Amino acid sequence: MSILTRRDFIKGSLIMGGAACCSAAFGSLGGKVAYAQSQGGNGKIFVVIHLDGGNDWHQSFDVAKTTSARSAYEAVHLESKIDANSVLATDDGYGFHPRLQALHSMFQDGDASIMRRVGTSNPSRSHGTEQLKFENGDFSNQGLGWMGRVMDQMDANGESISRFMTMAIGQGNPTDIQGSNQRGLGLRDLNSYSLDNQINTADQRYRTYLAQQIADTVEATSPIEEAAVEGQKAMYQSIETLQEAAAGFTGRGTSGNPTLGAQYPTSRPGPQLRQIAMLVQAGLGTQLALCGMGGFDLHSNIGNENGREADLMEDLDQALAAFRADMLAMGKWDDVVIAVDSEFGRTIQENGGGGTDHGQSIALVMAGGALNGGVTGSPITGDEFLRNNNGKNWAEVQYHYANAYKEILNWAGLPSNGVFAEHPSFNFNLV
Repeated sequence: MSILTRRDFIKGSLIMGGAACCSAAFGSLGGKVAYAQSQGGNGKIFVVIHLDGGNDWHQSFDVAKTTSARSAYEAVHLESKIDANSVLATDDGYGFHPRLQALHSMFQDGDASIMRRVGTSNPSRSHGTEQLKFENGDFSNQGLGWMGRVMDQMDANGESISRFMTMAIGQGNPTDIQGSNQRGLGLRDLNSYSLDNQINTADQRYRTYLAQQIADTVEATSPIEEAAVEGQKAMYQSIETLQEAAAGFTGRGTSGNPTLGAQYPTSRPGPQLRQIAMLVQAGLGTQLALCGMGGFDLHSNIGNENGREADLMEDLDQALAAFRADMLAMGKWDDVVIAVDSEFGRTIQENGGGGTDHGQSIALVMAGGALNGGVTGSPITGDEFLRNNNGKNWAEVQYHYANAYKEILNWAGLPSNGVFAEHPSFNFNLV
């Protein structure tokens, strides 16, 4: 085994494999985040799943089925029209994509809400711009996120904040979780949140123990070194806690034939939702969680009841089914709300390549045992489907997504004022 000095070890080996480094994960917050274990709010949990690329909501969450607009929908979706008999009915002659069977079941149980024509203020139809507006609460400043503002307000109010309160799983270190004084933790997954094996030894547990002893015994000689030591202690305590949470998870795994219920798919967002379920089971005080899946920028060959969009819907649906099954088993389904958003919707007419292009509004979908299920907002009409080239080939935004998010934050006992930029108010009556 190579010789490793104390200075070399502390300077070079404090790396979390598969996650952000210590400074990116905790920065100067160090011990403040690590040792604040109490939980703010009322313990309820808000999970956001972002569909990256721009989800085509009239091909996924609100497909024309028996409505009078059905013939117009078919006229402008020659390649991508979904068979009416396979659409899973919701309301007003519309319904879910046939691959969303679990979500449809939740809707029938009153546990899912569909909010049509939702988006941001002054939508641009630009991926980067609209994604950032969903992350930063539709503020013009780009450094802070809405989840980070929630934590900042709790901190200003003197509330104790669990270091695991706000988690971004598989999303890097996104803007959503950045606050001015507090920040959430971004990591790839709980299982890879560990010390990177940089020296030639098989005894990783001994190495972790040794690192912990060094971090505990170093004497800080300046405020900067003291903060660094506290940050190291925070990192090791977090590693140990998260590894215990992963090891103790009794959920359904990520693959294999289902025998006792739904299982998480191996594709996104399955593994990410499984990690969130681990955090919920471990009782670490997680109240805001973020994950996502990509592939929705389908300018061509979107497919119909089969194809690229259908496969994405199936991945999402299976992940939601498994997560719901785990929450029910934990007695937590009534304490969790899941939001499925996307930076914008798509055009309401098919383009020449069998796909759709950038639009404006989305159908914001939420699921959870505490929800007042149903459909809000007007569907796409036949006249809209048949707009000529001089008209806007998309459904414009009527409701701001922040109205729905604020309702859930209030339900969870978390701050909501000042978290999002000013926007027209509206009550979705979600919970």
